[in-house]
Amino acid sequence: MENLKDFYYALPKVELHRHLEGSLRLRTMLEIARTRGITVPVNTGSLSNLVQVQKSEPSTYQNFLAKFSTLRLFYTSPEIISRVTREAVEDAAKDNVRYLELRFTPVALSRAESFQLGDVMDWVCESAHKAACDFGMRVGLIVSINRHESVELAGQVAALAVDRLDHGLRVKSSA
Repeated sequence: MENLKDFYYALPKVELHRHLEGSLRLRTMLEIARTRGITVPVNTGSLSNLVQVQKSEPSTYQNFLAKFSTLRLFYTSPEIISRVTREAVEDAAKDNVRYLELRFTPVALSRAESFQLGDVMDWVCESAHKAACDFGMRVGLIVSINRHESVELAGQVAALAVDRLDHGLRVKSSA
């Protein structure tokens, strides 16, 4: 069985649906919480209950989405957004992913500290591009616009993303 696991691990992979907001490492979360004064459980086991769907929980879309409300509390600076983007690409590279599509929601990431949407997109684009070069892989970025947002805001996000198409961005509407 170990040889089979190694065999599959060694295969090159394509990942088409990784959420940036859901790719925050538990160790990174604890570090951010300590430095930013965010109150969270002090161990990764308890923290994982807040941000990861557990086996004992119902596998529902609502339960999955609820985890993002905690995760998004941590995106409080350009440095953190850039760091988490890099770590998401690095983690994919460690899994032998050769092409990654990383989706993110600029509106949600901007709300923690009232960042400008274009700035958020630039931080993600720059960090993803650098990490892709550093880890020798291709990374495509998908800008997600939640359906509950206004049409005007969706249009603004789409226009900003179009301005960044040469940075690997795509636009996708989601729930």
